[in-house]
Amino acid sequence: MNLSNLVITDPNEFSKVGDEVEAFIKEYGEFPFALPTFIKSVMNLKIHENQVPVIIITKDREKIVGFASYVLRKIGISYGFSLLDYYGSVDLIIKDGYGQVVATNLIKVTEKLGNIFTIMYFPAESSNLEYLRQACLANQTSFFICSFPSISHGVVPVLNSWNDFLKFRGRYFQKDLRAMERKLDNEGSWRATLFESTNAELDKNVLNNKIKAVDKSSWKGLSRQANGQTYDPVLSTYLEASDPFDYKSIATRKIWLLELNNTPIAFSLIFKFKNIAFIAKTSFTEKYRKLSPGIFITNYAIRDLFQKKEVYKIDFMSTNSMVKFWDATILPRYRIVFGKQIGVSALMARQKFETITANLGHKQKLSLYDATARERLTNRKPKIYSLFGIK
Repeated sequence: MNLSNLVITDPNEFSKVGDEVEAFIKEYGEFPFALPTFIKSVMNLKIHENQVPVIIITKDREKIVGFASYVLRKIGISYGFSLLDYYGSVDLIIKDGYGQVVATNLIKVTEKLGNIFTIMYFPAESSNLEYLRQACLANQTSFFICSFPSISHGVVPVLNSWNDFLKFRGRYFQKDLRAMERKLDNEGSWRATLFESTNAELDKNVLNNKIKAVDKSSWKGLSRQANGQTYDPVLSTYLEASDPFDYKSIATRKIWLLELNNTPIAFSLIFKFKNIAFIAKTSFTEKYRKLSPGIFITNYAIRDLFQKKEVYKIDFMSTNSMVKFWDATILPRYRIVFGKQIGVSALMARQKFETITANLGHKQKLSLYDATARERLTNRKPKIYSLFGIK
């Protein structure tokens, strides 16, 4: 092997290797969010938030064999966090045969940049988990892994026709869909429209404004506004990075928009990559919650995917209450923390304390010296298992 590392923190520098990264992701990536158009957009966002995006590219004889990403944060200490948070799942992408090498390079780079610890998220089925664990063991680096049910992904296989899926879900499922449609009919005139990457029916700025208006009036949007935040950075990243989005046919974008009396009230944003549909964002106007517009428009999107047979799997990218409507299979995900033993242990202790105080049943904030909190810290064991490189 003739290995070399390329560490990039500047979006413009990343653009220079964009074509190489694109070809690598096309062959070895499993998620569209590692494509350069997304990565560069997120890098710009993190810089705006005074964080440092870090891209680590491992090469062998000038050919990319590994891709890793995270963001460097500083709050008294320096630590790393998944670049795309838990939803992106693009922390490690590795060519076959280079797992241990790429994982070791990730550990060494994070150490050189001063990370006390680094947090990443992986699908439970990822082979990269074992590569990283072995690399931590070999480099005497602390390694924690814990399950996070709240970040699991619901998945629906697209194996048969839509009519077969309706039969599988049963008459109550179909009855609920008809009830939703009747509610919309009673409210006035409605339409569900599909806008694809190549669709030029509506000016992109008009479409984006409609989507942002829906999200702003959603319960999450209203909550953000109450906290002084005017927009959803994740949604903005999805729109800016994929508009226009004809990424040499590697990935395509679909937006289903539901309008009632010419007013947008819900949308479902989907990316198709390697014959998998990722439902990246669904939002609806809180005012119309009783109409179940989010479920209604998402079902339109799912029906379209079944009927066109473009994908073999639909990934909801979450396990929220809406996902249960389609009886999705739940694929678990893990959070990984690795780094210096003192840093990892301190993080675990802090999170354990926060969990305890959150579950005490009253609003009073307890200190570490409170008798009740102290007792619980002593007697309760966290639901987590650890694997140490340092004994």
